[in-house]
Amino acid sequence: MRKLYAAFIIALLTGFAMCYQPEPVMDYEVNITIYTHSRILLWTYGVSPSQITVTRHPTGNGPGEIMIKRGLTDSEKNRIGRFLAGFPLESLEERYADDIVTGNMHYEFDIRVHNLSKHIYVYYKSQKDLAELSAEIDLLLPKYRIGYK
Repeated sequence: MRKLYAAFIIALLTGFAMCYQPEPVMDYEVNITIYTHSRILLWTYGVSPSQITVTRHPTGNGPGEIMIKRGLTDSEKNRIGRFLAGFPLESLEERYADDIVTGNMHYEFDIRVHNLSKHIYVYYKSQKDLAELSAEIDLLLPKYRIGYK
């Protein structure tokens, strides 16, 4: 009888845990920039509760060209907000780099959720949480995706 009771309680608690969804965050800003040759800006991706923008920058001098700029739907706001509510920003390092690799590209993530913000430099290294964030943002884009894995 005790085993049956314990199994019931575990199943009940597991069910409650699976149904719980954090309250979406609505005070955030995410900017992802892609550079080549150390400092030549190629792409800028910006997401806030009100909109998403994608800007392509020329490799020479000149202004960037806005490729996508649109408001977010309520569904998109909630999805990104829920994702960021559970995002482990405070535990992320400020630099992820494979110093053995010699290449031309790097990413910079500027992430703010409420009063916590972090600038993260990424050079030829995969980081699971940043890859998941990029994938969430890519879901908002019909093209010109970030593609960070």
